[in-house]
Amino acid sequence: MDKTQSSTFTISSGLYQLAYCSVLKKPLTAQEAQGLVAHAQQHNAAQRITGMMMMDHGLVVQWLEGEYDTVRALWKRIQQDPRHHCIVELLHRNYQEQRLFPDWSMRYASRSEMLAIVHNARELAHKPDGLPSPWAGAMSALCILIDPEYASAYAPVMRSAGLMAARA
Repeated sequence: MDKTQSSTFTISSGLYQLAYCSVLKKPLTAQEAQGLVAHAQQHNAAQRITGMMMMDHGLVVQWLEGEYDTVRALWKRIQQDPRHHCIVELLHRNYQEQRLFPDWSMRYASRSEMLAIVHNARELAHKPDGLPSPWAGAMSALCILIDPEYASAYAPVMRSAGLMAARA
């Protein structure tokens, strides 16, 4: 997103946020991933969508934010993309006051970069003067998904809640 564009939205403007994960039928080559990210950056900048994407060995985690109708239209196209084998909407939030990634039309991050970003956002979400409290849950969910140590710490809780299969 161009720095001259306003990234401040009010509740009435319909800022909408959506995170999803998917498993690709076939992991993308570095060249294919670069092409996908370049296309996403161009499209998203034109649509005033911001966010972040991580791809790692066929796993995709993406955070999208923008006006409700625009993000939902993009989400519909993503769901119809034949490269996805399994795609799951992790969370969505209507009418947020601020973007989490206001300056990134689509930031491509490695697993370690995304992990650092998410952990920093999670820490900020738990501070009294930090991000609004709903961010704490969103960032914790993303941590569980991309951080094996964090996920293993939560595995017993997830199994007891029926969210994860018990070990054989």
